[in-house]
Amino acid sequence: CNNEAYGELLSEISNLKAQLEIIPLSSAATTTSSVATNNSTAFEREATNQAMAALELRVGELEEIEITLQNEILDLYKQLKHENRRATGLQSQVEQMTYEKTETSS
Repeated sequence: CNNEAYGELLSEISNLKAQLEIIPLSSAATTTSSVATNNSTAFEREATNQAMAALELRVGELEEIEITLQNEILDLYKQLKHENRRATGLQSQVEQMTYEKTETSS
């Protein structure tokens, strides 16, 4: 479940970064291909800047989420390692007790 969420997160970050790269290109194409007044060009530029800022914020948020998920995954692996050690110790105790029981029965 965490791996799927992490994969989706990376995919969304990649998509947003791609959108950030496209915005200046599409803005430049629009500006050069259209005959617009200075006011509409300034408006388009401002809209593009706002869109880029919003996307950059979203990328930042997703990167923070990515870091949080990576830390959670590391914690889960640490817990798993601890539980595996504990299980191994308990299994060893059971085997020792079984061995002692068979020794005393003989």
